Amino acid sequence: MTESPEFKTPMMQQYAAIKKQYPTTILFFRLGDFYEMFLEDAQVGAKVLNITLTSRHKGKDGQIPMAGVPYHAAESYIQKLVKHGYQVAICEQVTEPTKGKEIVEREVIRVVTPSTMLEEEAALATNDYLMTIAYQKNRIGVCLVSIISGEVKVMEDVVAEAITPDHIIAILAEYIERFQPAEILLSQTLYEQSNLIPQIKQLGVSPFMFNAQRTEDNDVREFLQQYYQVDSLEGFALKENKLAAQSLAQAIEYLQATQKNEVTFLKHPQFTPRAGYLMLNSQTVRNLELFGSVRAGKRETTLYSVINNTETAMGGRLLRTWLARPLTDIAQIDQRLDGVAWLVARPELRQPVRDALAQITDTERSLSRLSLGIGNARDGIVIKQTLIQVQKINQLLAEQSLPELVHSLYHRIDQSAVDEILTLLEQAIEDDPPVTINEGKMIKRGYSAELDQLREVMQGGKELLKEIEEREQAQTGIGSLKVGYNKVFGYYIEVSHANSDKVPDSYVRKQTLTNAERYIIPELKEHEERVLNAETASFQLEKELFHQVVQRVIDQMPVIQHIAEFIAQIDIVSGWAELASVNQYIRPEVVAEQGIVIEDGRHPVVEQFVPSGFVPNRISLDADQRMMILTGANMAGKSTYIRQVALSVIMAQLGMFIPAQQARIGIVDQIHTRIGAMDDIAAGMSTFMVEMVETANILNHLSDRSLVILDEVGRGTSTYDGLSIAWAVSEYLLQRSQAMVLFATHYHELTELPNLYDHVQNYHMAVAHQADEVIFLYQVQAGKSSQSYGLEVARRAGLPAAVTKRAHEILADLHIQANAIAPYSGKQLGLFGEK
Repeated sequence: MTESPEFKTPMMQQYAAIKKQYPTTILFFRLGDFYEMFLEDAQVGAKVLNITLTSRHKGKDGQIPMAGVPYHAAESYIQKLVKHGYQVAICEQVTEPTKGKEIVEREVIRVVTPSTMLEEEAALATNDYLMTIAYQKNRIGVCLVSIISGEVKVMEDVVAEAITPDHIIAILAEYIERFQPAEILLSQTLYEQSNLIPQIKQLGVSPFMFNAQRTEDNDVREFLQQYYQVDSLEGFALKENKLAAQSLAQAIEYLQATQKNEVTFLKHPQFTPRAGYLMLNSQTVRNLELFGSVRAGKRETTLYSVINNTETAMGGRLLRTWLARPLTDIAQIDQRLDGVAWLVARPELRQPVRDALAQITDTERSLSRLSLGIGNARDGIVIKQTLIQVQKINQLLAEQSLPELVHSLYHRIDQSAVDEILTLLEQAIEDDPPVTINEGKMIKRGYSAELDQLREVMQGGKELLKEIEEREQAQTGIGSLKVGYNKVFGYYIEVSHANSDKVPDSYVRKQTLTNAERYIIPELKEHEERVLNAETASFQLEKELFHQVVQRVIDQMPVIQHIAEFIAQIDIVSGWAELASVNQYIRPEVVAEQGIVIEDGRHPVVEQFVPSGFVPNRISLDADQRMMILTGANMAGKSTYIRQVALSVIMAQLGMFIPAQQARIGIVDQIHTRIGAMDDIAAGMSTFMVEMVETANILNHLSDRSLVILDEVGRGTSTYDGLSIAWAVSEYLLQRSQAMVLFATHYHELTELPNLYDHVQNYHMAVAHQADEVIFLYQVQAGKSSQSYGLEVARRAGLPAAVTKRAHEILADLHIQANAIAPYSGKQLGLFGEK
């Protein structure tokens, strides 16, 4: 943002002073019923929001670009700006206009950022994580905070070499692909790296600059201990992991600064070591399309979209977290599998539970809004409805012998606290309250005697008005005399023209109508003032009562947060049970021994979009057969097959049933993939360079419990170069690790590997010949493919017949020439030596 000019008028001086404190944000400056933007903010706002750019003429200040939006409709405009990568500082009038005071006081009450959008209409389909980092030498600390759920994750990693800003993007890419944060904070040093910001934006996250105040270890420790009210960080595993602690302190500082609040609802941090979770690097997350599809089209073709059968926002968010970190602990996996199996076997219980879950809206979001002071009475209703549905679920589960996953959460619910909160909300909050908290109609009648009295006065004191009317009728002898009210003239006495001669001299004429005259008397005027005063007092009292109710709810925040956790987990496992029943998924046996055996496995995503039925296949990898060389035509199903194996492993280690007839899966600690290729123009890398970088990443990070998925390694360069690389990579995997490998290739020379090495076998995608037609059977069979059928694929793609005919002729000549040079012997052209 450019620096504001020197203004001379008090209001624009006030604006400039506030803007100086928030130079990188769009400032929404409250002027009456509008939020106004000035100068460069106005130009940005007009363009992004598609609103009119005008100008403000203020004499000495000259012409000032200006654009505004109505305050009552500001939420949608704020969301649009934030989704375009901006932060919005909301500057409110905090005093009322008074005579003799030139301008009202204003201050920023909140800064809305991509990770802090809590407005009612905000789109929360994606994670809301705020991501912060701290690095030093060869260590990096990462923190992920959800302002909606209060969840806090902290991690610390050691890398092979000293970290420089150039290395940061590669390190961040993994976390960004896995956790899909909405916003990332960078220090000024990193933010000013010219090539870093565009690369981060390419990963789909908004980067912002924030310089933490606390970077020294002692300052960080004291700050966090005070925040969490603990004497030591050892219980959070942050005593030794000082960079993780520093990244957490930075996140809390930032939230306090932007939300203008102590942000008291954050849960205790969960330190997340690599051990205990299936490692999925960024290229694996991308290649397996866990969260995002690389293909065009409207269909939801990600694993997340297929396994997300949740009914609640809490369940959907937790599922994203689980999918980013599949488990490696068999006991935890079995605990989830037991929960799914228990609900699979009880459809008569599962459906009522899911019906109750379907009535629950985003409890965590409403709780956060109330805690931050931006909530309204509707957030209270959200929590009330949640508690009502939880009570229904409790009744359904009360007499059941629960699996451990459900039991451990269910029996930790403080039922007395639930009853207390529910009773409070039922007694205090109207069932259909307004959106704002400034217009009354939030608090139920009967909750406060004082409020009820004020409301009675507001409604005109019907009994008093009736008494005045009857008294005046008797004293004047005018039986048709009426006491009434309108917004323009207030309370009045109406007398028909026919009775005007009976009107007392004490009546003051106020309005003349066609058939009547309207008058006022001192008693009615006094009553009117009481009503107006009562309205102001009533609205103020309602706000006070509402804030008291909110505080009592916030006092029970841990109880509600635990209920939200209970809802999220039972939502996931009941959704998975429903998927297992509908899609014929089975419970996998997850074991410690290495190996993957899946009978009649299917691709969980592709089978959703194959109307003719998906062809299942078997996979068997173990210590004796660690590598599968898979050949066959394009379009025959090689890529689908190797992907489905990886996805089935991920699903099993998530603790869910998988699409198969039977499965025994040994724990995998890493999944590495090299699938497809495309130029990375922004990084200046060709298709082949991208391919080699990803292959190098696999070979440099192997473990003996890895699953490696390779699809067409070496195809981005010349045939012999590519073949040589593919062969060497295969040898490296066989000789240097015990990893299990699925290698789909068009290099038929690789089918000689089983003749030279143990632990490797050939398989191919079967085809059938019928007349001149080639029929792809999509079945995996033992042995190598006899040919690649590339010309058949070309024909099906619509190449002219003349082209495919000529291609057949050329192919025949090439075979003749190849056989004349070097008969096929397993050491073709002398490229590969014997074992």
